[in-house]
Amino acid sequence: MTEPRRIRRNPVGKGSVRVGPLMAVPQLLAQLGVDPEEVFRACAIAPSLFEYSENTISFPEVSRLLQVAVERTGCEHFGLLIAQHAPPQSMGAVGYLVLSSPNAHIALEKLIAHLNMQDRGAVVALRIEGNAAIFSYSLLLAGLNRADQIYAGSIGIGRNLMRGLWGPHWRPDAVTFSFARPRHIDVYRQYFGVTPRFDAPESALIFPAVLLERQLPGADPFLHRLMAERIAEVSRPAAGDLVDDVRELLRTGNSVSDYSLPAIASRLGMAERTIKRQLAANGTSFRVIRDDARYDVSRELLEGTKMPISDIASVLGYASTAAFTRAFERWSGITPLKWRAGRPALRIPSR
Repeated sequence: MTEPRRIRRNPVGKGSVRVGPLMAVPQLLAQLGVDPEEVFRACAIAPSLFEYSENTISFPEVSRLLQVAVERTGCEHFGLLIAQHAPPQSMGAVGYLVLSSPNAHIALEKLIAHLNMQDRGAVVALRIEGNAAIFSYSLLLAGLNRADQIYAGSIGIGRNLMRGLWGPHWRPDAVTFSFARPRHIDVYRQYFGVTPRFDAPESALIFPAVLLERQLPGADPFLHRLMAERIAEVSRPAAGDLVDDVRELLRTGNSVSDYSLPAIASRLGMAERTIKRQLAANGTSFRVIRDDARYDVSRELLEGTKMPISDIASVLGYASTAAFTRAFERWSGITPLKWRAGRPALRIPSR
């Protein structure tokens, strides 16, 4: 049997994702009574894209595909259905690297460090708050019509990953989604084992932090080393693009301090003046990148959730709602309330 035609190859381009976790899309469409090829034609996507897991697809294409899939099938949790058919191994070498780690802390750090091998349209982050570990997924691209489907599928795959680490009976203490509450949440409750909180500032899995340091039953030093070597062969240079690195870190901010230059410099292990100099050499500045990141996140939360403006201001690190409103007017020319009122309800299903 000949190998399927490979439309695109690694490395994963900026704003794109490997097809691996999406391989079940044609099968799911057919099971729901919809011709997959008709959906692909409507989205201007080649059906053969899904014949090889190392092909890549852009996030705007994924968004368009999910929008048409939801419209044609009537299934408002199509993204979650994709997750149900996407084990950690669907992430390729990165998935195997994570599963073979000695403990979950190292596993998730490896995922954060090497997500660009799988996904270059989002960032994942891990933080500890008291006794809770919070593992989040944040899109880097604003204005995606079905970001709710992408977030549902991605957090669903995150749940699969955690079960791959700790066993099939693991469930999170809580799940949050940065989109409005869908009409039917039973499927979410059944899949995660808890009732998610919607209209949240981030999409995340929350679980006991004590689990992070426990030895994993699937730890495999030989496989771990093999996958690390494989990733090193094909990954982009470790230094990366500083502009992109700063932007990605800012997308994971959750407080005033997270959006500061000292905080970003600390996380990058660089001097503040070095960051300023290198950004200037690229024709930009920390303030410009920070404003761009805040504008993207603010539009996503204004359009995709029903969070109060005051809460969005707090998430973005503003000391007051008035300060956020002034900044948003400077970016868009109108207030956040007017911007939200003028947006079509693409991602907020009727109750």
